[in-house]
Formats: sequence, structure tokens, C-alpha cells
Amino acid sequence: MPDATRIELHALPGSRTHDLASLDPDSLVAASYLQLLTPGQWTLVPSHETDLPALKHASQRIPSSAILHHLEAIAQPSATPANAAAAADARAFHALLDQTVLPLVLHSLYSLPQNWIYVRALLAPELPFPTAFYRPNALRAAAQHTVDAAHPDWWGLGGEAEREAEEERRRKKALLETGIEGVKERKEGERREGKERMKKTFGEGKIISAARQVFTALESTLAASSTPFFFSSSTPTPLDAHLSALLSLVLYLPLPTPILADLINASFPRLWAHSALLRRTLWSPDSVPMPKLASSSSPSSSSALGGILVTLRELVVPSSARAFFRPSVQPRSSASSSSSSQQRRGTGTALTKKERDFARKRYAFFAVCAVGLVGWGIGTGAFPVPFAGRWARLLGGGGGGKSSGSGRGGWIRFAAGTGDGDQYDDDEEEEGEWEEELEDDDDEDDLDDVDDD
Repeated sequence: MPDATRIELHALPGSRTHDLASLDPDSLVAASYLQLLTPGQWTLVPSHETDLPALKHASQRIPSSAILHHLEAIAQPSATPANAAAAADARAFHALLDQTVLPLVLHSLYSLPQNWIYVRALLAPELPFPTAFYRPNALRAAAQHTVDAAHPDWWGLGGEAEREAEEERRRKKALLETGIEGVKERKEGERREGKERMKKTFGEGKIISAARQVFTALESTLAASSTPFFFSSSTPTPLDAHLSALLSLVLYLPLPTPILADLINASFPRLWAHSALLRRTLWSPDSVPMPKLASSSSPSSSSALGGILVTLRELVVPSSARAFFRPSVQPRSSASSSSSSQQRRGTGTALTKKERDFARKRYAFFAVCAVGLVGWGIGTGAFPVPFAGRWARLLGGGGGGKSSGSGRGGWIRFAAGTGDGDQYDDDEEEEGEWEEELEDDDDEDDLDDVDDD
């Protein structure tokens, strides 16, 4: 097959703790297509771009929706009318999987609360800074859009484990045990909890009922086949790869709320056996060669720190401001580049007066922030100061006040109320109240001493 070695799949990365090629359903489906049709002749490139997955082949960039068609055209360049009819049926079945199974998988990964926390924890370490802060949420928003398009009332239904729900109920009950207002609030809380539990229980049952219908149809289709694969095929088809890729994300990830995995394990043995067979066929080194793996986009700790520093540098001093403050002296060897830069400045690309004013204001803003931070640290005692005497107390330093545990100070402190009778006297205020500790005479003496100095 020509140019096969130049095939690259740019996809969302997988997890270091699991052997799935990607944590994104579409990316994993595309990787399964490649592993089925061109095993060992393609490269997996972990990426964090928005338009993923994408296939690069012979200087072409193939979007996600056209990857399968492109690969089938390469693998089978000639098509008979019978093959064309079978291909049309296969495309219809692929669309059916995207309309039925994909929303179930996305709901399980991104809508169920505990599963979403787990998936986000897997995704974040694989993404570079600052993508790790916003990319998982963008993936969740895209998943919600897909689920809402097929089932508008599914998102947020079901999925909280009973143990977490019970612990939450106990915490709320402990906070609302006393007083008339507490009784009213507790009853209102119990009513809300009952409605929420009913919603989650009903929602989980609704999801399971819809999944059962879909899986029953797939199980019947596999049962009607004379081989372990769809439509009595002697070898795995792209349709088999498509289904197994979608189900792998809920079967082989240890999700905290494994609704779909429990359902398949309990009621659909053919689907489970089919997924396990495709997993061994496509992703076992004993069966087929594994894809080449390009350098991951996830940086090391040092490079991640460098990325953070670069980002902060861009926030504090952007490139345009650095260009203004950069010296204009250049080595003689770069005369041509100097002349070209002068030409660029002559064409109006130099910084304008407004840009220079903006750079100065940016410096002033961050200088004010720095002074305010230092003042706050000294005033609250968060930053230790070398002059821990009278000047520290005047500046609000932590070196001389009672808030730091020694000396005297004019701070208002909060009586934490540890229940230790030796710590506070009986005539002190109730625990949990604010107390004012001001020693006027001492403070006046200190001020007089400072004035004398």
C-alpha cells in the first residue's frame, strides 16, 4: 500500500495507567480502524487540538468523519456493486452505533458524577499546561451536546453511588439536629434529598432501560451471525472495531459507577465476549504489531514548569512589550536581518505610543499588586519580618502580637472553643465568638517610644 508509513493519527492521548490508545471515544474508534486495516503501518500522535481525531496521510489531513472511508478506499481500491451495497449497509450500521451506543458511553463517562471525576483525573496529567485546565471541561461540554442531541433529558440523571449519598445524608443530619429552625430545615432537607434520590434512582433506571434495548438488538445481531463477528464475516470488520472501541471505555476502565459494565456482564454475554475477542485481536502484541507511538504532548515536570513560567511571562510582559524594551544593538553578522527589521519598522510595525503606554501601565499594575501582597503578608503575619519589635506591631507584623503566640498586640482574635477548660477562663465569652484584645496603655506607650526615637 503506497505511503502507508506516512499515516499519522492525531488523537487525544490515553492514560499512563491503562492500555487504551485514547480516552476519547472518537479517537479510540479511529485507532481501532487503523489497527484493523493497516496494522503496524501507522503512528499514533498524542495531541490536544480541538478537531480530533484527525488523520494525516500523504500531505492530506482527513477529518474524523472521513477517516473510515479514506482507509477503506486505500485498502480496497476497487469496489463491485455488491461491495457497494454492503458498504452502504455498513455505513448505516455505523451511524446507528453513533446514535445509540455513543450517547450511552458519553453519558457514563462525563455525566455520572463519580465517573466524571475519575475521567478528569486521568485526562489532566496527559495534557500540557495550560490545556489541562480547560480541555477536560471542553470535552465534557461536547459530550453533553452529543447526549442532549439524542436524549435531551438524560444529562444529570443517575449515577451517584449509594455509599456517597448515605455519607452526604449523615453529614447534613449532623448539622441540622438541634433547634426549631434546625428541625424545619432538616425536614426540608429530607424532602429535597428524597426527591433527589428518586430522581437519581429513576434516572439510573431510565438509562439502564434504554441501554438494555440497544444491547438486546446488538446481542441478537451477533447471535444471528455464524461467526463471532457481525454478518457472518470470517474476519473482524470495521463495524466490529467500532463497537468494541466504544464499549472498551466502559468495560476496561475501572469506573466508580460501572452501570453499563455491570449490565453487560450480567445480561449480555455475547457483547462481552465480542469486546474481549476484538481487544485480543486488535490490541495484543501477540496478534498484530502495535502502532508506533510519537513523542507524547504531555510534558515532563521540568518542561511543564517551563510552560507555566512562559505563560506567566506572557501575562506579565507580553511579546510586544518585550520588543519595546529590548536593546536595538545587534551583531554585525545579522546585518541582513537588521535591515529587514528596520524595513518592518519603517512600514509601521513598530510599537505605537498607545502600546508603549499600555506596557507601562501593565508594569505599574503588577507593581501595585506586588506591593499590596507584601503589605498584606506583613500585616497579617504571613510573611516573617526581621524587625519583630515595635515596628512590626505598628505595621501589623506577626512578630509581636498574640495572634502569633507571643508578646502583645491589638488584634481581634476568634475564640475557637476547643473545650479545654484550662485554655480559657470561665468568665470569657461563649466559644465561637469574637473577642477583642486591646491593651490601650501598652500600645500608647509603644507609640510614645517610637515618637521619642
